[in-house]
Amino acid sequence: MNHQYQFELAGKNYQLEHGRFAKQADGSAFITVGDCQILATVCWSKDFTSTNSFFPMVVDYQEKYSAGGRFPGGFKKREGAPSEGEILKCRIIDRTLRPRFPKNFMQNLHIVVQVYSIDPNIETDVPALMAASAALKMTGLPINNTVAAVRVIKKDDNYIINPGIDQIKEATLDVFVSGNGSETVMVEAGAKEESEENILKALELAAKELDETTKHIDNFVKKINPGLVELPKNIENPVSVQIQNEIDKHLDDFIKVTSIVEKAKRYEAHAELRQKISNKLLETYPEESSEISNLLSKNYQNIVRSNVLDKEQRIDGRKLDEVRNLDIETSFLKRVHGSGLFIRGETTSLTSLTLGSSDKDSQIIDVPAGESKDKFLLHYNFPPFCTGESGFIGSPKRREIGHGNLAKKALIPMIPSPDEFPYSIRLVSDILVSNGSSSMATVCASSLAMMDAGVPIKKHVAGIAMGLVSNGEKFKVLTDILGDEDHLGDMDFKVAGTKDGVTALQMDIKITSIDLTILTEALNHAKKARLHILEAMNKALDKPKTEISKYAPKVTSFKVNPSKIKVIIGKGGSTIKEITEKFGINIDIDDSGLLKISSSDNDAAEAAQKYIKDLIADVEVGQKYKGTIIKILEFGAFVKLPVGKDGFLHISQISEEHVYNINDHVKLNDELDVYVAEIDRQNRIKLSLKEQTTNK
Repeated sequence: MNHQYQFELAGKNYQLEHGRFAKQADGSAFITVGDCQILATVCWSKDFTSTNSFFPMVVDYQEKYSAGGRFPGGFKKREGAPSEGEILKCRIIDRTLRPRFPKNFMQNLHIVVQVYSIDPNIETDVPALMAASAALKMTGLPINNTVAAVRVIKKDDNYIINPGIDQIKEATLDVFVSGNGSETVMVEAGAKEESEENILKALELAAKELDETTKHIDNFVKKINPGLVELPKNIENPVSVQIQNEIDKHLDDFIKVTSIVEKAKRYEAHAELRQKISNKLLETYPEESSEISNLLSKNYQNIVRSNVLDKEQRIDGRKLDEVRNLDIETSFLKRVHGSGLFIRGETTSLTSLTLGSSDKDSQIIDVPAGESKDKFLLHYNFPPFCTGESGFIGSPKRREIGHGNLAKKALIPMIPSPDEFPYSIRLVSDILVSNGSSSMATVCASSLAMMDAGVPIKKHVAGIAMGLVSNGEKFKVLTDILGDEDHLGDMDFKVAGTKDGVTALQMDIKITSIDLTILTEALNHAKKARLHILEAMNKALDKPKTEISKYAPKVTSFKVNPSKIKVIIGKGGSTIKEITEKFGINIDIDDSGLLKISSSDNDAAEAAQKYIKDLIADVEVGQKYKGTIIKILEFGAFVKLPVGKDGFLHISQISEEHVYNINDHVKLNDELDVYVAEIDRQNRIKLSLKEQTTNK
């Protein structure tokens, strides 16, 4: 039976549907808003005989090319590996829904979200998460409260709920929030140096909209009444208390281990202590290896958390709002166009910058909605050795895509326009050591690399990661969290911006939700830390270098009349090919008439620029050109001018004296300085070797 439920949100009509599609899935929902149509499904394993040590939830999000009426690019002409945009939306759905599950739920679960029709003016992330949330509720699993998503933008000092794509492009603040009326679960934001106050206002507006949205999802689910799933009850291990009592005897040893500042040494000492205790316990409880391991892990976590909550004592001894030591250097890499080395504590980002001189250096973005080019690229790499592990280096993982995108979002507001800086920019952040918030280290290192390369960014951008430890009654916000504080804590809240405002933020939580009180405190502490880091960055390099690297290609750009583009290109591209070969340069020109010449030889670039300007210049009587004889007749010669036109040199205009035989004076391919003597009504150009003294 097909069930439909219609409702209105922020001026748009939505329809949720269940029962027509994916009938064998455990849960499904089909959502329609405008021309956007999305199907979300959930399937999970009912096999409780084998247990996982973690929650193996997988989210896949796919946009069908047919949804936008397009053929996929490439040879195979079918959808393949997810694009970066699809991966980012997978992560949004995953990070929102994962905290909703009971802590003891460790079953394989697969969420699939597929976009079947695209509306050109509706961003799919909000309806996609709504559909996924509804599909999850349809499974009957004991999910902690319903969640949904909402986007709030600020445009011309007005806040708009779930805006169209055209409005998003013009926004100074773009906040994506998931949760419900009383609980914030995840936040993603990009901004043009917005204040913390404006961000909090957007979050407050989002909460009201989320309250209404989740009520509609609940009404839709109640209408179908899928029934609740009874999960097997956890059977408490009777020897757990005895094992824990033995572990508690080593409390002082654990406290001593957690106070070791250096990550590698702390991990080594912790592993030795665990092994020592585990070996002793296994003599008494040989069948309880798994339980011993779990309790030892929980013990370490409890000590770290209680130290923060009860003593305001962190692993490395810092104050709760203290940033680790900073080590900053630019121009570290000798031959690259720009580089920035940023070390905060142990976390290290070495970022290199490459300037591209041609449009071919831009990234082609091919998605169902259409094709575009991106001239600003940021790639984040997280090799296994940065955490002291062995592994494989290959295609970037979803985490690397997400971290790179966050850093890129933070820097975009500072990037100069193509008119100001006609280069493509590629930043590559290699994380050499990881111990807390390598994505925010990437922001800092990338900002330094751009100034080092002479990219005229307006000001530095810095980022910081905030953490949280909460027991439900009280909480402590941590500044500049370590890797363990992230892993064992309740929140990872990254904030990036300039001295004048926030440019990007991202919040993930491991607990059910957090409220605006916590977010307010986190934002205020993040601002203080950001300003501290910016001060250190400005001491290292406070403004872009005035010249780009000698190893970078030089780009000259200027505007030409769009009507002259065909003259520059020539028939079948012959003219532009001739120019590039003659001067040894590269030329890019767009439909607006912006022309870029790139070359490692400044003299060649200047000569090419003059040649092109002469080529498209309007011919006037009296102007002088260096022309080439291309055809000789008995009574004159045709001369090719450097303006893309030909003129005729009559035999009478060759000399003051009478010329009997033209071949005695000019030869084929001769180069002559000729003057424009006349342009007749048919725009025919008549030339002379005699300097013009008549009025133009």
